[in-house]
Amino acid sequence: MIVAYNMTLNRQTAKGSIIIRVCCLWTRNPANSQPVPCRVWFYNACVTVFTVAWNLIGMYWSTAENENSGLPSCREVTPGLQASVLAYASLSIFFTLFIAVFMI
Repeated sequence: MIVAYNMTLNRQTAKGSIIIRVCCLWTRNPANSQPVPCRVWFYNACVTVFTVAWNLIGMYWSTAENENSGLPSCREVTPGLQASVLAYASLSIFFTLFIAVFMI
């Protein structure tokens, strides 16, 4: 879901993403290097926080034990899926934070 969003609506172009142009009412002008408005910075921070939180929740859900529901855990049913979720979420968090640090 996050990957599809970033590849379509949040894809960066020379004038900025569609969401920033429509929702934040700001267009990047490559000829004029004006500072980014606070609303655009806030939007980018919200996307970063949501992405990290979503991946952390996925990591938690894949490792959680369902003691009260009586259902088996992901580790018991599909250990390969749990390993792939943990690997994808870990790398996604790392790259998201890496990019966010270098954007500041």
